Amino acid sequence: ENAFFERCGENGVALHFQNPDNWDKQPKTSYVYVMCPWISKYQWHAFTIFPEPTKQNHTMLCLESSGDWTKELHRKIKTPCLRPLYVLGPYKS
Repeated sequence: ENAFFERCGENGVALHFQNPDNWDKQPKTSYVYVMCPWISKYQWHAFTIFPEPTKQNHTMLCLESSGDWTKELHRKIKTPCLRPLYVLGPYKS
């Protein structure tokens, strides 16, 4: 499925996606594994999730550009866009 990506501040990227049909109510603290095939088809990364504040039944992640993978993500997201994203979870923290 596609997710909406946008830059967030100088070193961040926010991504938003609609919750899959099979998601129950999310635990208050949860994380997911994400994979962006346009960065690497073999790397999955864990990130904390929270409900999208402006859209019902959507989830949001805020990622800071700190390691190689997140720096590449930040480099490729120059303007707001829709891109493929694979998500595993949510898992309770």
